Amino acid sequence: VMVAVLTALGLIAVSLHCAFADDPPPHLHDLDCAFAGLAYQQAVTKVANNHALIHDALRLETCNDTAFGEVKLPQPRELTHETLPSSSVTIYVATTGNDNNAGTLDAPVASLLRALELSRQRDVNDDAAIIIRQGKYYLNSTLVLTAADSNLIVQNYPNENAIISGAINIVDASWEPYTAQPGVYKTQLDLPFPITPSQTAYGPTPARINSLFVDGTSYVRARFPNGNPADTTGQCFAKTQFSEEGCNWLQVEQPLATTFAGSRQVVKLTNPINRGDSPTLGCPECGLKWGSFEYTIYDPPEGHPVYNKPMPAQGWQNNSYFTFWSDLFGRSNGFSNKALAARAKQWRRFDTAVVHMLHPHLWGGWQYQLINVTLNNDTFHLGYGGYQEARGGRMGKGTHFYIENVLEELDVPGEWYLDADTSTLYVYFNNTQPSSAQVSLAHLTRLIHVVGGNATANNIQIKGLNIEESSSTFMQQYEVPSGGDWSLHRDAAIFVEQANNVSIYNCTLRNLHGNAIMLSNHVGGAQITDNDFSYIGDSA
Repeated sequence: VMVAVLTALGLIAVSLHCAFADDPPPHLHDLDCAFAGLAYQQAVTKVANNHALIHDALRLETCNDTAFGEVKLPQPRELTHETLPSSSVTIYVATTGNDNNAGTLDAPVASLLRALELSRQRDVNDDAAIIIRQGKYYLNSTLVLTAADSNLIVQNYPNENAIISGAINIVDASWEPYTAQPGVYKTQLDLPFPITPSQTAYGPTPARINSLFVDGTSYVRARFPNGNPADTTGQCFAKTQFSEEGCNWLQVEQPLATTFAGSRQVVKLTNPINRGDSPTLGCPECGLKWGSFEYTIYDPPEGHPVYNKPMPAQGWQNNSYFTFWSDLFGRSNGFSNKALAARAKQWRRFDTAVVHMLHPHLWGGWQYQLINVTLNNDTFHLGYGGYQEARGGRMGKGTHFYIENVLEELDVPGEWYLDADTSTLYVYFNNTQPSSAQVSLAHLTRLIHVVGGNATANNIQIKGLNIEESSSTFMQQYEVPSGGDWSLHRDAAIFVEQANNVSIYNCTLRNLHGNAIMLSNHVGGAQITDNDFSYIGDSA
């Protein structure tokens, strides 16, 4: 997926320039140059000539790094420290606190939920503040701020680092070596919720736990070929660690021609939504045409496993589907790859694996749950997936992909695997002793939810906090919000809806494996300023 991201970096760099009349402000210049440099490096590997034109288009003459070697993303900047607000009611939270306390500076509470309960005892028209002291706070559930929390500030204590995590902290683990793979350790987990996938007619539902962090660093689910997004020194944002690996090594040899049953039972929307008029091409038949392109947005056919209810046990469905193609819901059941099938003979099970397939032109991609592998004809059979990008999962011969969440591929430091059936966690630690490592498993995609009901939530400020460690969402619901070939997952670490005058200021959002911030439905007067985003899995 990271190769596809690189192809879009030039657009990001250009958009940063276009957003300002002259050059970007100083604090964005290094970021702009880093994106432009990465885009240039990728472009010259794909285009034989006209490198000077690419250089000029990306305005690289404004950047200091003219060698175009390894371009590193800038380190997170130091955010300004907050001062204590003057509020009618102030509640303090500390890792050393107790929820039986009054919430004062000298007698803080321990949890954010208890702090909310205390702040709601005021008149909602009075202002209040929840001040969070130094430390890491692991959320058991999403922190929900409603209309009852209007006129509330939630922030860090001045000059202290308050971390809000969507993960479960693994404490008192009994680590032991995993003898089948030197360097790997394993431990038995006792989690407060079930993690075994549900079995359906279309295979298992995707794993509930898909993100692990060690000492604040995101680890990679055991995968082949190996790769780590934090390592930008080679193709696919990864070093080639073994001779048979690399982006050009693993490709679809032949997609299966069959599609899911019911994929041609198409029902066109009777009242297509006007997805927005094009200022240049117009929208003569909204929902049917966009300029010279003819398309439509369809309700999924009843019973279709990919687009209608791809995860019946999850209780949701994809809302719409955009396409230029006549076979609107067609999608291959699988693909063949002889070399990978030979490798798969060593795998204990197939149905935990997830296939990450890149668009043939590398600007997008899809993920699929693997159901099974037929070894005698080198065929990989796919279940849920293919809906993460609006045109649908149309793989072709030569399409690049990688595969993850296979125990036998746990072979380099920085990788991990969770056996959901036995609750056994396997980790290949990277220069860290298991006994001293802080290991956490993300279980939330949404850490903070600001939402009104019959009344809107008003004047809520989130300031100076570190928001970290959420789950990946690429196997959850995606929808097509406009007449374009893109889709989104409507959720985020900070999700705001039915609210007015919400401010998210001076926060660090890091290691969030879905979207970072999303404003959805009715939101007015929001301000999102001076925040720092890094290692975001979807959109900022």
